Amino acid sequence: MMSSSAVSSYLSRFYALQALEEEGEKHPRALAVGRTAKHFIYLSEDVTHRYIGGRTNTGKTTLAQTIQEIDFQRGRKVLELEPALEAKNERLFMNMPNNDEKMVEVLEKYFDLEPRPFKARAYTIATRQYRNFVEKYEHLDAGEFYRGIKLTDADIIDVVARIFPGGSMETTWVRGRYREYVEEVPRKYRSVEAFLEYLEETGKGLGFTSWTLMKIRDVARTLRSDGDYTIEDLLKAKDEVSVFTAAFIDDPLDRYIFALAVLNLVYDRWKFVKRKDDVLSFFVADANLLAPRKQKDILDRLERYQVAMKQNLQIYVRISRGQGVVWTFDSQEMDDLDEAVVSQCEEIFIKRMRNKAVAERYGINAKALKALKKRYAYFDNGEMTRRILVRPPMSRKAASGEYLPIHFLREFERWENEEATF
Repeated sequence: MMSSSAVSSYLSRFYALQALEEEGEKHPRALAVGRTAKHFIYLSEDVTHRYIGGRTNTGKTTLAQTIQEIDFQRGRKVLELEPALEAKNERLFMNMPNNDEKMVEVLEKYFDLEPRPFKARAYTIATRQYRNFVEKYEHLDAGEFYRGIKLTDADIIDVVARIFPGGSMETTWVRGRYREYVEEVPRKYRSVEAFLEYLEETGKGLGFTSWTLMKIRDVARTLRSDGDYTIEDLLKAKDEVSVFTAAFIDDPLDRYIFALAVLNLVYDRWKFVKRKDDVLSFFVADANLLAPRKQKDILDRLERYQVAMKQNLQIYVRISRGQGVVWTFDSQEMDDLDEAVVSQCEEIFIKRMRNKAVAERYGINAKALKALKKRYAYFDNGEMTRRILVRPPMSRKAASGEYLPIHFLREFERWENEEATF
């Protein structure tokens, strides 16, 4: 097995390629998201939010990967929050070229493109499970692809103020004390324990103080992470697709808290990292669990967190264009994601689904939508709706059953050995 530096050096010859098949071509096919019989279809170069809707196993994740490749080649910082509750980790397969025969056939025949890898890394809270994994699979360079993030006490206090799962009066009180605390204490001197002491001192006589402190301690326990990479570090890493994974977090509630922390911290830190023309392309899978519209997606253990996150996301998606943040959301049905969020998305991809209301809204035959093949999607850009042949990703998509970190490491080792032999 190659060393970490050798792996990076070996792959650099792939990563350096921009996949622009004709130098100077204004609209290279590598930047096409799909095509009709006569035309290639391109995404807007503006800061435009997107939504991908479709049933399970209709190609939503594959389409999102294609869009990530497009944004990466445009020079945008690409970041993804993988499904928090399922704790799947599939996106790192991008580090290898696409080997699916059917997708490669479409890629070559209809887009005149060849498979190629894209550099991708996963980031996680540095749990004991994560550290054991990196140590156990050191010979497979686990630490090269899976990295622990560093969350300071100041980061955790910021998150608490934004996602605190309390009632309206309790939440208002916590946020008020937070503003007082951060105004008085410089960031480098803030600590969770000192913040808790401040809450306890100022909350004497209030009936909810002890319960409030316990909830904050629980959030802090979940988010403590002494990894080597800050949020700012990965936001600056424009040479990779950065993926947040909950694969090393056991409890579903802790995974959800991690997802909320990521959404809030990334959005907050981006404005300090961003240069004038920088764009952050932020992909959120299973977004209906973060901003649910239907009662079925509101889970008992998560309800108050979901309410807080939906409120935050409604604001973020409205004001983020000015911050240079492009959101790409996906969910199973267009009416399962909060309407205020979907309404801000100007580029809509509709995969196979059973939804007559959606079909009528976009002028699609309901039977055709119900039977839509995986390689196609309906694309609406605000001007017209058309059925397109989706460009497959040039990089590899995880196969069915490949969703754990070890699945990627073993497959990467196999591919690496094949390449070295070849």
